[in-house]
Amino acid sequence: MMLMASASYGGDLTLRLPIIVDAQDSHHFFHDVMREALEHQGHKVSVQYVSVPQNRARLMLARGEITAFWMLRTERRDSRFLAIPGGLTQGVAGQRILLIKPGQQALFDRVNSLQDFRDLELVAGMGTDWFDVDIWRLNRLPVKEHSGNWNAIYRILKNRREYAYFPRGTHEIISDAIQYPGLAIEQRLVLEYERDYIFYLSKEGEFARPEYRLLIEDAIRKAQESGLITKLIAQYWGKDLQQLNFPQRIRLPLQAPR
Repeated sequence: MMLMASASYGGDLTLRLPIIVDAQDSHHFFHDVMREALEHQGHKVSVQYVSVPQNRARLMLARGEITAFWMLRTERRDSRFLAIPGGLTQGVAGQRILLIKPGQQALFDRVNSLQDFRDLELVAGMGTDWFDVDIWRLNRLPVKEHSGNWNAIYRILKNRREYAYFPRGTHEIISDAIQYPGLAIEQRLVLEYERDYIFYLSKEGEFARPEYRLLIEDAIRKAQESGLITKLIAQYWGKDLQQLNFPQRIRLPLQAPR
């Protein structure tokens, strides 16, 4: 049994959570949100970790092989999984800063509106079936999907011409720039949309029982109200947001599909 508890008392919980091997270390934040939210409600929590690619984690969740997975909320995912309402990053996940080729900053210095950005006709690189692909298309921004391992986008951006930039979350772009020193962080812009990560549970097996969903939903809600999530955001990403000069950036609002 991967998740064991009664919603009526502060009992022991065993969680099975994914470590996403084809992403940066952002999974640590989501692990801590889940674990600390439950611990603050009196549960003794232990975690079993499973190292998997991102797409594999979705499949494992559908099969009930992991307890939970964090994803941007969409109607399609709401129909496939059990949604735990309540954004986990206070909107940080919906803010995109651009990873660009060195020496290309002047291209973006003349952008002061979304239409200015469209007029550049620059192609974004993204992974296949990413939610951001739909957002870019909805907002009439050129985008090209990479069908293989999405980490190849960094190399392609640096060495070839298929992509002009790679939009990354404000919580991950600093570590990207450190890992790929041949690329640069665009200095003026942030593209943002109203969408956030939430936890999803499986509709299969033990996790589908209503008491587990209510237990986790209550813990996340109280983590938001108590300031626990605010504390974890500052702990994990506060320095990065400051380094990115975030408040002074020009915001380009994007529409998001349902």
